[in-house]
Amino acid sequence: MMMFLRNMSIPTKMVVLACGSAALALVLACVGFAWYGINNLRDAKGRQLRDQAEVVAFQAGPAIAMRDQKRETGILSSLQTDTTIEEARIYGRDRKIIATWGEQRTVTAPVYNPRGYRFIGYKHVEVLHPVSVGNQKLGSIYIRANTSDLQAASWTLFASPDICWHSRCWL
Repeated sequence: MMMFLRNMSIPTKMVVLACGSAALALVLACVGFAWYGINNLRDAKGRQLRDQAEVVAFQAGPAIAMRDQKRETGILSSLQTDTTIEEARIYGRDRKIIATWGEQRTVTAPVYNPRGYRFIGYKHVEVLHPVSVGNQKLGSIYIRANTSDLQAASWTLFASPDICWHSRCWL
């Protein structure tokens, strides 16, 4: 490589340096946009699950107040329309499980996060949302979902024909 540069004229070396710098800037920009896109997809998934938990908590409040376990389980089973949700629970004020839906794989008690959701590695996201009626807190809703839709969207985003076409244009 050094012998290759040694035999070039100074203007040619300047062009090679400019092209190399532009290529490096392009690669860094692509990596930055990819990172930004993935973070936006993850945040959208977390907010979507948090919003679902909020709706379920609103519906479950009266059922918890009336101690209607059949209705509580029915409310949780409404989550089956979202294929990524794997399990859901309603906890009472004393943090005991009142109702469950789905495969109960997690054994640890959920932890509240200020954002309302947290990712567990790259494969799961969980939400813990309070259930209250008026000013009285009755319990919590816990929902755990996989991120298969998020992973599929990431691959679709980066494997789209537009990106391939543009990358061919750059070369």
